[in-house]
Amino acid sequence: MKKFTKKERAEYYAKVRTGWEGAKKRALDSEEEYEAAYIEAQATVGSFSFNSFVYIAEQLKKLNLGGIPYIETKTYKGWRETGFSVRKGESSKIHGVTFMQINKEEEGKTDSNYSIPKVYALFHSSQVEPIV
Repeated sequence: MKKFTKKERAEYYAKVRTGWEGAKKRALDSEEEYEAAYIEAQATVGSFSFNSFVYIAEQLKKLNLGGIPYIETKTYKGWRETGFSVRKGESSKIHGVTFMQINKEEEGKTDSNYSIPKVYALFHSSQVEPIV
């Protein structure tokens, strides 16, 4: 696994945050467009944020891939748990983001709280096949 310098890591996090913030703003503007699909996905999969849903939906559109986020896209492990396997040689073209809260403590008291983005790889249903 590649080791990142502090500068590379900061640039990477800045890029992820910029993409996330853009999707968050567009989510407010396009709530009606995504609302029905969001409700369907939550009923099927469970709880997740609307901003995350829009973030992944935008990636699907850019790649001309159909489907509903969290139903047509899953992690490698998620596909395995539902009886599918990612085809050999396929690589993830879609990613999701979750923010991890970091609490820094010094001398017994919390000095600073911040969050860092954790990016995870997602595979589209067109990249998997049933396990036989």
